[in-house]
Amino acid sequence: TNCDYRGVLAVHCEEESDFRPQAWDPKFPMTHTLARPPAAELHAVGNMIDLARKSGFRGVLHICHVSLPQSVELIEAARDGSDFLITCGATPHHLMLDDNMMQNENGLLLKVNPPIRNKSAQSELMQMLLNGRVDWIESDHAPHTPEEKTGPPYASGIPGLPILPYLLKVIRGHGAGEELIADITHKRICKIFGLKLPYRKVRDIDIAEEYPVNAYTIL
Repeated sequence: TNCDYRGVLAVHCEEESDFRPQAWDPKFPMTHTLARPPAAELHAVGNMIDLARKSGFRGVLHICHVSLPQSVELIEAARDGSDFLITCGATPHHLMLDDNMMQNENGLLLKVNPPIRNKSAQSELMQMLLNGRVDWIESDHAPHTPEEKTGPPYASGIPGLPILPYLLKVIRGHGAGEELIADITHKRICKIFGLKLPYRKVRDIDIAEEYPVNAYTIL
């Protein structure tokens, strides 16, 4: 098989055959992490890479919102010897939150796919971002109402866009320079998607101009 597509193929990687729906109990929000275990993401990442190779894909395979450092390692290993580019992004919630936060009364608000992972995975994923191993930040913005989150259907998703300013504050606190921040917020994205936007330093861009939300009170 030979695939003629040369654009970006962005995929959500979770293998449904690895799901354990019987583990999910909305009375205990943290069980969502058991119902969609790490194996589901890791198997899906590997399967997508294999499928891209077998199909003769020559574009860019983008793995959306990775939640595990092992996913990044799989992607890095696959780059050698592949005839296509592989990129990955991470969300503010996977970079800053961990599954223990789902044990309080607001746990259902943190239900997201793929799930929030444990503290070790969260910390390592953040370090990978700081080391340039995660290509960029992506919001995975899902603005469900509180009612949709805390009652049936117990929707998965977090409004990630308003949290971005807080994430930038956090990664600057970890020592990230303006060059890295520019790379992970827009420069790499523009390169991969062929966007030619007027360049402005990140500190000159005030997200509150368009989204008047005080992100510093969210977390």
